[in-house]
Amino acid sequence: MNTPLRHSLLLTALLLLTSLTGCASTPRQFADPIAMMLLKSESDSVRMDAAKQAEKSMAEDPSRIAALETLVWEYGHPQKLRHYAIDQLIAHDEASFRQQMHRRIVQILSYETIEYLFKVANERGWGDSFTPTIVRQYARHMHGIKEEDRPERQVLLEMHPDQSVEETVFNVFVQAGKEDKIISQADAWDLLARISTKQQLIDYLDRAPADTAMVADLKAAAADLHIVAFNKEGNLWLSYLRKPEMRPYWHKLKEIVATLNDDQKSDLKLRHLAPLLAATPQQRQQSRIDLISDINAFVNSQKHHLKGATYDGGSADHPQEFSQSVDKLTWPDLLVISQLINAMQSHAVTSDLFAWADADKTDTSTEYGGTIRKDDGVFNAKLFKPRIRRHDRRFYPTPKMYDDLYTALSHYHFHAQQHHNSDYAGPGRGDLKFAKLNQFSCLVFTFINQNNMNVDYYQEGDIVVDLGTIVR
Repeated sequence: MNTPLRHSLLLTALLLLTSLTGCASTPRQFADPIAMMLLKSESDSVRMDAAKQAEKSMAEDPSRIAALETLVWEYGHPQKLRHYAIDQLIAHDEASFRQQMHRRIVQILSYETIEYLFKVANERGWGDSFTPTIVRQYARHMHGIKEEDRPERQVLLEMHPDQSVEETVFNVFVQAGKEDKIISQADAWDLLARISTKQQLIDYLDRAPADTAMVADLKAAAADLHIVAFNKEGNLWLSYLRKPEMRPYWHKLKEIVATLNDDQKSDLKLRHLAPLLAATPQQRQQSRIDLISDINAFVNSQKHHLKGATYDGGSADHPQEFSQSVDKLTWPDLLVISQLINAMQSHAVTSDLFAWADADKTDTSTEYGGTIRKDDGVFNAKLFKPRIRRHDRRFYPTPKMYDDLYTALSHYHFHAQQHHNSDYAGPGRGDLKFAKLNQFSCLVFTFINQNNMNVDYYQEGDIVVDLGTIVR
């Protein structure tokens, strides 16, 4: 091949290669980059290209800002895109982002994103003003990670090396009261209760100024009833009991608690108050040994259908025999069980329960549930409609039922999908979580056959006690 022709072919090849390379490096263009950046079915790289196009061509467009917020707070978006959105929102309006982050940080499920936010806060020097946000995040209950391994704890130690994490959280609790930030104060108390002892909490309450209704209620409960509410649900419970119309009820409880000895008062909780009020003076004078003896005699006389708790997820760690749990049950726990055993021997109560269990069996849209009470010396059961109907194995309580539970002996619900339902005798995982979160004493009634229902008591601490059966 002659030299001119060879040069001509080489030049053509170079031009073609340059043309192809230029096409490959040209950013992709999208008719609607905002829609594309939110499209979960697209690849991360395509979505990032769309986000960069929107940044370049419509940086201040409200729809782009809203899309960036969606990337940060909505579940299911890739980390790289989420971190990009965080940076963009900070660049757009840092103050607004920080305000929104304090409210919404609890919506983020990824610890990688949480740690990225901590990194950004450190780099931008947010300092002490970021502490309440860390506390709000730390107050969340996270499964699969030990308390000492929580990154929030390490960040608080690094930010405040001269004091304990507990003291830092207490300072947020106090400052939130001064600034009338009830959510921040509730989160700080929730966390403080989780990482402190009961005596430490009482000491913190003594030091805290009563500058909000929540602190005033907590102080009154500690002083009058020897009770410390341990979470947000407990604060709601206290708020209900502290209403002006509940003053006679509160005063009566105060009188009763004053008659108890130190051992009886040492483990009192909100769910113990109604049973204390329902008990006779003679029952309140019973010792722990007396209560154990009475309960043991009753459960030994009963026919049991032992199906380990959390039948829907493994039962090895959840025995149902009274003997297996007795050492974990406090004096007021035993008093609750004693009162519920008395309630289960009331014909009026069991008659209503069977009627409602029959209705539950027929209704496949929900489980049924309600409260067990003792009013004016008479045991009774109340039925409450579900808040929503979504599943035959789920009961969603209404706010009215919660209000009733604040002065009731216990919550109850049915496992009544069929008459021969012994495989589901006992609380499931969701039931145990409900008891732990809300601190209620609970019962579940399960059809064994058309005329018999198994009765299981359960409470916080994954404690379950099979109390026997009731008969139609």
